[in-house]
Amino acid sequence: GTDVIRTLSGSNYVVSAGTYSFNTQTTTLTVKAAATSADSRYTCVITSNEHQETNKPTTVTLNVFSVVLEDKSVTTATDQNLVCTISGLSQKRSCNLDRT
Repeated sequence: GTDVIRTLSGSNYVVSAGTYSFNTQTTTLTVKAAATSADSRYTCVITSNEHQETNKPTTVTLNVFSVVLEDKSVTTATDQNLVCTISGLSQKRSCNLDRT
């Protein structure tokens, strides 16, 4: 079916039933900024009469981290290093710097 049960309350969460296409349904949970100050776990529970699944849970972890890139004033025609610091990680990540 297309029923999406919303069990999260408050203004920090928005559940969208999403789309159904090619035998796949994508439901989206938007976690607003006020609820992303720490790592948290969410559970997606699926019930399907067609496939005889009842309350089949899948847990998704939202890992929160911060990125700091400090501004730098430099003279022209000299090599410079820009440093990107990522904190609060559970494993190594890459930080790509692009010129804007």
